Amino acid sequence: MLPDAGPQNVPPTSPAPSTPPTTTAPAPVKPAPGPPVMRPTVRPTPAPTPPAPPVAAPSEPPADSVPPPAAPASPPTSNPVPTPPPPVSSGSPPAGDPLQPEGPKAGPADTRAPMIEGADPTGAEAKSDKPAEPPKSQEDIEEEAARARRKQPKKWRHAGLIVEPRFGTLGCTRQFCAGSSGHGERPGALLGGFVGGNLLGILDIGIEAQWGTLRPRDIEGKNAVALYGIDPARLEQALSERLGTEVDVDFNQLIVNSAKARAVSAGPALRIHFLRKGRGVAYIGTGIHYQLWRNRYETTGGPTRMDFHGFVAPFRVGGGAFVHPNIAVTGEFAYHYAFYVITGVSHPELSGVAPLSIIEGAALDAGTNLRKGLPHFWSFSVSVRFRLGL
Repeated sequence: MLPDAGPQNVPPTSPAPSTPPTTTAPAPVKPAPGPPVMRPTVRPTPAPTPPAPPVAAPSEPPADSVPPPAAPASPPTSNPVPTPPPPVSSGSPPAGDPLQPEGPKAGPADTRAPMIEGADPTGAEAKSDKPAEPPKSQEDIEEEAARARRKQPKKWRHAGLIVEPRFGTLGCTRQFCAGSSGHGERPGALLGGFVGGNLLGILDIGIEAQWGTLRPRDIEGKNAVALYGIDPARLEQALSERLGTEVDVDFNQLIVNSAKARAVSAGPALRIHFLRKGRGVAYIGTGIHYQLWRNRYETTGGPTRMDFHGFVAPFRVGGGAFVHPNIAVTGEFAYHYAFYVITGVSHPELSGVAPLSIIEGAALDAGTNLRKGLPHFWSFSVSVRFRLGL
C-alpha cells in the first residue's frame, strides 16, 4: 500500500534561509602588567598592604579565524570579560597603554620603576631622605682637634699661660744663719709661685716669688750684734766715726730674749724644658731676684730689727708629670746664691739704712768677714702647674 501523498495542487514549502549567529567582539582588555620591580621607600603607613595578584586576561582570537556557525536560536546573552584590578603601586602607567589618555609630552618619560609601599629605601633615594648636615665652623674644628689631643697623652702640649702655686720648705747655709756661732736657724715653711708663659713647650719665662720662715734656736741671752761676729763696742765706735756724731744706742744692751727670721725673694725667672709634649716634665732654671734676710729680736734694750738686702741667683732643677692635659704636679730643688749690698737697722733710738761696707769694716776690725758669713738659701718645693691654653 502506498502512502497518501496529500493534495497535488499545493506547492512545496522551501526551507527558510538560515541566519548566521551574531558574536560579540571581546572588549579590549588591558594587558597584564609584568611583575612589579621591588623599589623600597619609606611611607608612614601603619602596615604594608600586600599587592593583589593580577588576573590573567583571556587570549584574543586571531584575526583570520572564522567563528563556527551556531544553531539558529536567539542571540546569546553577552558575557563581558572582567577587567583585572590595577596593581597597587605608585609608579607611572606603562608606556603604550590604550586605556590611558595621552597628554602633552612635557619632557622625557619617567623611567623609574614603581616602588612598593612600606619597603626600605636604597640608593640615591635613601640619601635624599636624610637631612644635610650643616658645615662645621672653625671653632668646632679646633675643638674637635683639641679633644683628639686630650685623648692621646703623648701629644699633650706644654705651651701656654702658666700659673704655678708652690709650697715646701726653706733652709739656709753659712755661719751667721745656720752655724751654731750665729743664729742656728732651722728650715721652715715656704710659700711661693710662678706666673708666666711657656713658648713652644721649651722655654718658661715669667715672674716668681717666694716667702719663707726660719727658726732661730739657742740664742736667748746672746747679744744681737754678736750673732753676726761683731763686737758691740767696736760697732758703736765705727758708726760714730762714719756718721760724724756719737751714736745714742748702747749695743751692749741688745740682749736677745726671742727672735724670728724671714726670707723673701722675687724677680724674673727662666726655665728650660727637655720635653715639649707628653706627660713628663723635666727642666732646669735660673733667674735674678731681689733677696731680703730679716731678723727680729726682742731685747732688753727694746725691739730691734736687722735687715740685709741684696740679690740672689737661684739655680733650680725640677721634674714631674701631667695628671691632666692642663694640670701637672712637679717637685723642685733650688739653691739660691745670695750677694748682699745694703743693711738696715731699726731700733727705738736708731733707725736707718747704710751700705754693708760700714758694718763690714767694724766686723773686719773684730776679725770677722761679714760678707762671707751671710747666708745662702736652699729650698725643696712641690708645685701644681696649671696650663691655660689649647
